[in-house]
Amino acid sequence: MTKPAKAQPREQEPDGPAVVRREHVQDRELSTVAGAPRGYRVRDGLAWMVERKQIHGHQLEAGRRLQEDYARAMDALFPKSRMERGGGSGRAPEVSNDAIDAKARVTEALSVLPPELLSMTVLFLFPDFEQDGFSVERIAARVREDKRAIGLGVRASLSLLARHYGR
Repeated sequence: MTKPAKAQPREQEPDGPAVVRREHVQDRELSTVAGAPRGYRVRDGLAWMVERKQIHGHQLEAGRRLQEDYARAMDALFPKSRMERGGGSGRAPEVSNDAIDAKARVTEALSVLPPELLSMTVLFLFPDFEQDGFSVERIAARVREDKRAIGLGVRASLSLLARHYGR
C-alpha cells in the first residue's frame, strides 16, 4: 500500500479561502519566436554531482579541465560553419597547434582510465545534448550497468584524472 502524498502547507488569504503556494523557478525568458531558447535547462553532469555533494573540488577541476581540452580540440577539428571550413573552396581547414595539443592531452588523460570506466566517463562528461542530453539512466542503459554504478564509476574516474593532473 502506498503512502499518500504530503500536502503542501496552505496559507490563509486575507479575503478568501486557503491557497496552495508553489515555488517555480524559471531560468530563462521563454518566447514563441523560432530559434528562441527552449523551456528546459540543459543539465551538466558535473554540476549535478556537485549539487548532490557526490564529488569534491579536485574531482570537479579534473572533469572541467578534461571538458575544456575536449571542447578546444573538437571546435578546431570540426568547425560548425562552411566559412570556417575554408569557405567552400574545397581545401581542408587549417588545424591549429593548440587543437592538436588539446587532442593529445585528452587522449593522454583518457588513457589512465581502465576500459570498464572509460565508456561511462566519456558518456558522462561529453554527452550528445542534441540526441540524448544528460541522464544517468540513459548512460546506464548504454553501458548496461546499474545507474548507481555510474555515479561510483564516474567518481572513481574523476579521482584518477585528478591524480593524472597532479591534484
